Amino acid sequence: MVECDRCSSPIIRAKPHEISVALAIVFLLNASALFIFSPLGHYFGLTQIQFGFWSALAIHDTSSVIGASMQYGPQAVEVATTVKLARALWIIPVSLLISFI
Repeated sequence: MVECDRCSSPIIRAKPHEISVALAIVFLLNASALFIFSPLGHYFGLTQIQFGFWSALAIHDTSSVIGASMQYGPQAVEVATTVKLARALWIIPVSLLISFI
């Protein structure tokens, strides 16, 4: 949401305090993900590829995705980075769609 808040908050006319709360929650969840995701991945027996996909889809911030996947292994970093960056490219069409709606 951090990246998307910058582009969609004027479109949806979000108030400053709503944006602040959203950013604080996203920051706390990203920080938590750095410590929680790797042990959870091992607990569930995820492969590096599975972990890369999971972390890229579940963690919001790109730097947190990379940080969490670095703890899991090099293949996880490759997959997570690729999927996360591809996901981030959707910000533009989603913002345009929201503005038309």
